[in-house]
Amino acid sequence: MPSPNYALFMKREPSLDVRERILDAAVRLIETCPKEFTMARVASEAGLSRATVYRRFGSVAGLRSELCTARGAAASLDRSDNRARVLDAALTEFTRAGIHGATIQGIAERAGVSPMTVYNHFDDKEGLIFALISERGPRSLPFERFAALGTFEDTIAAFVTGVFQIVENQRDLFGLVIAPDRVTRQAFQRMRADQAEIPLVPMLEAAGLPPEIDARFAAACLMGMIMANAVIYPRLFGEEVGDPAALAEQITALFVKAVS
Repeated sequence: MPSPNYALFMKREPSLDVRERILDAAVRLIETCPKEFTMARVASEAGLSRATVYRRFGSVAGLRSELCTARGAAASLDRSDNRARVLDAALTEFTRAGIHGATIQGIAERAGVSPMTVYNHFDDKEGLIFALISERGPRSLPFERFAALGTFEDTIAAFVTGVFQIVENQRDLFGLVIAPDRVTRQAFQRMRADQAEIPLVPMLEAAGLPPEIDARFAAACLMGMIMANAVIYPRLFGEEVGDPAALAEQITALFVKAVS
């Protein structure tokens, strides 16, 4: 009877250790390059074969599911307060450390959830920026209601005032917008691809913009006036807008006169 190969048994690592190595590697990969999250990359990061990773978890979906369970990522973000908390944490971290300096781990810790929870619901930092811009920027304004107001000037006044209020409440968000990097540009490109841009052009057209005026150009001019006076100038010179309501009225009057 052949003697057992004790050296072979000694080389094997305990099952639990292998599993934890794979999970640790998966978390590291999510933190550094989530878009490259594959079984092959996880295996390489863990120093194991792909076959080993597949035997343990079966598929990428199986690995993600186990991460949710084993690393405390099962908490749902369906509740609006949880989602808001993650977005608050993301904006704080982006402002504090910059988009590239901020990490999903830091955002998750600040929000009180696991990194996998953030990753599962927002994919990556681009997804977080996309959500911040979409849900907290001017796109959240009631454009259809503005367009239905009594006069063209009423519509413009309501829009300008609404943007000024958002700027006042989301100064850090607008700071990211006016200093875009690759990740921010990708978020804006995604908005355009998803047709999720600010619906300012149709609002202007519905409100009665003269047909000889190019609506897209007019929208860009109006947003430029608002951003320059409410965001860029104050940030460059460190001066607060003294009377936002009066400034909003001046921008409205100037724009309406220019397109009349």
